[in-house]
Amino acid sequence: MKTTDVFADTNPALCSLILYAFSSAYLERDGRGPEHPLMFLPVPLTLSQQYAQTFDGTNSSTGLYAWIARKPELLISLAETVRAVAPFSREALCFGLYHGMLTLSDEARILPSTNFKLTPARRGRLDPQVRAVLSLASRLGTWAAESGGTRQVYYALGMTV
Repeated sequence: MKTTDVFADTNPALCSLILYAFSSAYLERDGRGPEHPLMFLPVPLTLSQQYAQTFDGTNSSTGLYAWIARKPELLISLAETVRAVAPFSREALCFGLYHGMLTLSDEARILPSTNFKLTPARRGRLDPQVRAVLSLASRLGTWAAESGGTRQVYYALGMTV
């Protein structure tokens, strides 16, 4: 998002939508939903202009490993950024769970709630910048689901769980 309003960018409702888009795409591809540690990646990777621009020229079929190979600079200070944004990601996860956007499976995986739907009509009413961020989150969710699990995703990004 091209804004300097940190409070708007870290709004729990917006960040919960990002987690919803990520978990929806992950579930669609994997069938089980992401594990808890993966929920700390979408917010910093999609809201930060530094990282969001690395998605340019990609689509859902690009894949995590190809994306990293094309843009290895994204790994520079990523761990520190994820750690710094973790309180906002945690708050967004709690907000999404509390307000029924997200739910936990019996295996403690994060699932998009069946009580909340981000339909194409609803998505169309969102600000274009928000739609773009949600598209990136969905793309990242697809890639993460295809990458072999939480540890593999973190390892590919130069981090550990």
